[in-house]
Amino acid sequence: MKDRISFPSWLQLDTVNDRLASLAAFRKNARLALHQFGLPSRKDERFKHAHLDFLYQQHFKSSVLSQENDSRLTEMIQEKRIKSDQSILLTVIDGIFSQALSDCTHLPKEAVICELSEAYERYPDLINAHFNRIIDAKRYPFANLNAALFSDGLFFYLPDHCRIDIPIHLLFISDTNENITQHPHHLFILGENSKAILVEEHITSPSSLSLMNIVSSINVGKSAELVRYKIQTIVNRASHVATTFIDQAEDSQVLFFNIAIGSLFSRDDIIAQLQSSRARCEFIGFYHLNRDDQYIDHHLDINHHATHCHSEMFYKGIVDKKSCAVFNGKLSVQSGANKTSAHQTNHHLLLSQKAESYAQPELEIYADDVKCKHGATTGE
Repeated sequence: MKDRISFPSWLQLDTVNDRLASLAAFRKNARLALHQFGLPSRKDERFKHAHLDFLYQQHFKSSVLSQENDSRLTEMIQEKRIKSDQSILLTVIDGIFSQALSDCTHLPKEAVICELSEAYERYPDLINAHFNRIIDAKRYPFANLNAALFSDGLFFYLPDHCRIDIPIHLLFISDTNENITQHPHHLFILGENSKAILVEEHITSPSSLSLMNIVSSINVGKSAELVRYKIQTIVNRASHVATTFIDQAEDSQVLFFNIAIGSLFSRDDIIAQLQSSRARCEFIGFYHLNRDDQYIDHHLDINHHATHCHSEMFYKGIVDKKSCAVFNGKLSVQSGANKTSAHQTNHHLLLSQKAESYAQPELEIYADDVKCKHGATTGE
């Protein structure tokens, strides 16, 4: 426990949140944990290189919904959306799903996409079965901050055997020039033998100073397939924090591509749980830092709980000027998870004498008959 907890002036923990009242206890527990552990600092091992001054130097305020009939916003969406008649567009404005600015023409009728608050009213049993209510506040403080403050998010559900072979473009827009903070929680559920291809793109208005603190909970059912492309190109004064929790069932497959080239501060935590036999996941990332004081941080925790599972981590970064890149990949193989195969690789290329990079691969193995290896290089 920290000796003294201090919070920035913008963080109002006593504000009452009326949305998703059924999760009031979840939010309350997160706030109690926040008072116990506080916000992350460089005293924390997982944040020892992080540039966190922005949390106290900027005064953030809660976001407000943009005007959906804003012609400029409509033009931005049309410019960014995937140019294909065979695609699905899901638009999230300042953390809130906008049906009016989305295009679900090609969405199968059995699939469900709506606000999380609406889904909780329509499918409470489904939400309760998959919503992640246990967050390690000390290890994932930004996720706990999200739990304390979130009000809504996107709900995405594919029932068993619902397979979508066309791309689903998730367009997340922060449409404000003010110092706003957003804390949405998105829930994705893929039923047995379902399939989705997600293209997740994060953009901001040119002069945005926003802090986006996003949590995504992803549940991938038996024999289901998920391909996800995440593209983060937000402007240079905004900050982007994302925590993604993934649970994989037997014979499921997950393939993630992550591209990060924008923002002043960027932190991506991915926590994958391979719960049943023959689950597979691959995480491939690229990041490019080319501005002074830019900071990009990738932390991956891959946990093998069952036999014959496979995981891959492969990340590369180019670091220029007075910027800083961090990669931490932790692989855990639990007792009984025999026949595991897992690999992780990280390469950094430094283009400036003032550029900094840090790589920390970790292996934690409690099973026999496994094939695990890791490697990291830095070139100049």
